[in-house]
Amino acid sequence: MRKGICQLCDKEKDLAESHIIPKFVYRWMKQTGGKYFRTALNPNQRLQDGIKNYLLCFDCEQKFSKYEKWFADNIFFPHLKNSSKFLEYDENLGNFIISVLWRRLLLNKINGQEYFEKVFNDWKSYLNNEDVLQNDKIHLFFLGDIWGENTQPNEFVHRYFTRATDTNIAEIDNDIIVFAKFSRFLVFAELNINKQNFRGTNVYFGKSKFPFAQYIDNGKISLYFLDRAEKIYRLALSRISEEEQVKILTEINKNPENFWDSDAGKSVSSDINSEIRPYKVDERIKYVCDICLDSMREPEGHLLRTYEIVISEKYWKYIFSNNNFGIDKEGLKKRLDYFIEVSSSPTPWIICDKCISMFDIKDIEKNKAYMNKWFSTKGKFRPNKCGDFRNYLDNDEIKKIPEMIAGIN
Repeated sequence: MRKGICQLCDKEKDLAESHIIPKFVYRWMKQTGGKYFRTALNPNQRLQDGIKNYLLCFDCEQKFSKYEKWFADNIFFPHLKNSSKFLEYDENLGNFIISVLWRRLLLNKINGQEYFEKVFNDWKSYLNNEDVLQNDKIHLFFLGDIWGENTQPNEFVHRYFTRATDTNIAEIDNDIIVFAKFSRFLVFAELNINKQNFRGTNVYFGKSKFPFAQYIDNGKISLYFLDRAEKIYRLALSRISEEEQVKILTEINKNPENFWDSDAGKSVSSDINSEIRPYKVDERIKYVCDICLDSMREPEGHLLRTYEIVISEKYWKYIFSNNNFGIDKEGLKKRLDYFIEVSSSPTPWIICDKCISMFDIKDIEKNKAYMNKWFSTKGKFRPNKCGDFRNYLDNDEIKKIPEMIAGIN
């Protein structure tokens, strides 16, 4: 610790060393494949922890630590354990993301670079519980494990998207975001977005749940991160000494099976064994069906509100039959749990022309019109009766749900 002015509360106190990327990420990286870390700018120096700076006092650091623990327990490890994306969250998720991205802006401020002062001050006031949040366009994208079936745009794709830590303010074709990328997660905030097409990534400040399908359909954003992956690793390779390369190989050869079976080893293996094919930017907007996950393009598909999902016995019959949910005590519990889970999705459902027959739709043209409006607003349109079904069904309708669920055979 050392004396100084805390960057969050502005009080002179003993300052603690603060990470930008949370410490639990580095702990996970060490447990899943490597004892040391190296930076692209100085790959010859072995580090046992992520980069830290004297930014915050102990009290403010503890506040951020609570957000980080919540994220680790409720999002980070549950997703890495079984790749689940349909995860519940509350305002702690938004608080965690803002605390990380605010520190990224803070580094820019300290270094005399552009740091978007209005957003920075808004987030600072919010984190200090002084004001209502204004700049709340934040996102979480689950990056996943598979980046192409034996082909990929460059030889560092898997290592970057599944393992690397990275953070920056990115200007991409006049769109500007601040992001932090770690493990299989990308968190980012819109600083200036003109061509948004993010589906299922928006984070709300309250109790909610991520939808089944997520994507960022913006070719320039995809190209930015693919290019960044290649530049970071090529820079590190150009700077690392032969002596350090020998150290890395020696460490691997101490127990090669252990390394290649680790998460780090598997990501390296995927990069080595994949064919390299250039990435072509596709400017056309595309989106995927929430049922079959097939890709669609305007003007394909239909937008269904959660309301249409709730009242569609045809859909529930398919789901219960496909999952072998019977009408015994255990089966009925699974039916009800699944119904509540699906019917509380906060976003509209995008359904392709093939899957629309799975639903009892009274006015197909209205849902098609919803789809056209959703597309014209680049995914921002949300008609009424979306979100948690308990918000728009009356008590009598809600009481009928168990009867409906039990009566489907």
